[in-house]
Amino acid sequence: MDNTINGLGDFPGKFNLPDGVATLSWTTGGFTYNTPEKVTIGTGNFINYQKICYPAELSYFVNTTTMVSDKDMSNLSEFPTYTDWTTKTQTGWDAKTSFAEKAVENSTRTVGLKDPVQYSVAVLKSTVRCDAATLKDNAKQAGSLDEDQQISVPTDGFKVTGILIGGQPASVDWKYEPKATGESFANTIYDNVMNGAPMYAKNETSASNANYTLVFDNKKSDTLSPVYVTIELENNSGQAFYGKDGIIQKNTKFYLVGQLNPNKTGLTNPNSVNRVFVQDYVTTANFNITDLKNAYNYIPDLRTSGINVGLAVDLSWKEGITFDVDI
Repeated sequence: MDNTINGLGDFPGKFNLPDGVATLSWTTGGFTYNTPEKVTIGTGNFINYQKICYPAELSYFVNTTTMVSDKDMSNLSEFPTYTDWTTKTQTGWDAKTSFAEKAVENSTRTVGLKDPVQYSVAVLKSTVRCDAATLKDNAKQAGSLDEDQQISVPTDGFKVTGILIGGQPASVDWKYEPKATGESFANTIYDNVMNGAPMYAKNETSASNANYTLVFDNKKSDTLSPVYVTIELENNSGQAFYGKDGIIQKNTKFYLVGQLNPNKTGLTNPNSVNRVFVQDYVTTANFNITDLKNAYNYIPDLRTSGINVGLAVDLSWKEGITFDVDI
């Protein structure tokens, strides 16, 4: 896209929005950007750029009772060991007879948080690779050509410029969980900082460097909902190709969508989590590009005083579900 049209500069990138949220219309005066109510693309597909948000912030949380003592204890040896505090919480405190599980009183001199502080957000670990050295496009169907084109994967790979994660809540409660009522999970995270290093989808046995995105828990009381993740790439193949609905010009962005479905059989799920994103857990998504037939040049809709205080912090991410996704 020529972002200098009508003097609009580097829109929409200057607002930290992906290129695929902007659409154009031809008028007698040239190309103009569509207003939000006109952004309808393909058959019922659209993206509401007002629902695009930043990744979640790194934060911590604990909901716990207190262990108190009337003694002034400031030495670590007087508290449970790190292992007992984080993995054997009850037995760890039972061995410390100077503490009692009750509220703080006027005689209290030391307070311990019974349970460890943990991450209040989840993480999506994403990798991307190409399944073959050449990938078929959609020229036969979308371009009415006799055969699909074979697009060579660049030696350095297709550059990954962003990851969009749908199904996020607009706000969370004091437990960092989506609010129980009124939450539509319509927000989409746009992460365009690839952990500070370039990320490429290459045709290699091993996947790309992993990208890590902080996300909110997508807990819903009624269903185990799939989450759609869109990979934003740059067509640095040196040639245009046909995607889902039309031509992806060279040196422009295109988008491939994958589904993370917790109901799918055969998933690697060592801790038996029951949804895609869970607080304090890492969800792994290994994306494998099998062809370019479903590449979009826009983003489809992806609808989260005198008292010593002691606490333990369990900052080891637990392993969540691993998804291997062909896109």
